[in-house]
Amino acid sequence: MGTWSKFYGRAEWERRLKRIPRALREDVMSANEKSVRLMAGQMRAWAPVRTGDLRRSIKVTPPGGEFPPLGRISRGRVGKMQWGVSVGDEKAWYAPFVEWGTKPHMTAGLFVGHHPGTIARPFFYPTYRLFKRRIKARATRAMKKAIKRSGR
Repeated sequence: MGTWSKFYGRAEWERRLKRIPRALREDVMSANEKSVRLMAGQMRAWAPVRTGDLRRSIKVTPPGGEFPPLGRISRGRVGKMQWGVSVGDEKAWYAPFVEWGTKPHMTAGLFVGHHPGTIARPFFYPTYRLFKRRIKARATRAMKKAIKRSGR
């Protein structure tokens, strides 16, 4: 038998292994929820405000939930073990144009003529890049705690 079976015994070791996945899931999901909610709050703080629609369109979607549609575009579902953050909805359909800006272009319709374009005012991806390491570190700490706790 292996080293672990000498110290814990087979039954104890199997029982400990069965507890780890449930504890991991619960702790990591809780840590991810906290991280995503903090990230969404920071996005709201950094989002440019004119009418407030863009800021209000920043939503946190729980595991298994569905992203809010952006205009006529359906956004899809969030995975079973993931939390999602989305920006844009029926009112704030222009969210990608704010994030990435637009090039100068000719317009038609009601406002015919030359449009000078808009500068990018990124808030989504800078926030994501800022929180990426923090999210991973918080999840790793949660995993370690769950594994230690399952050994008791």
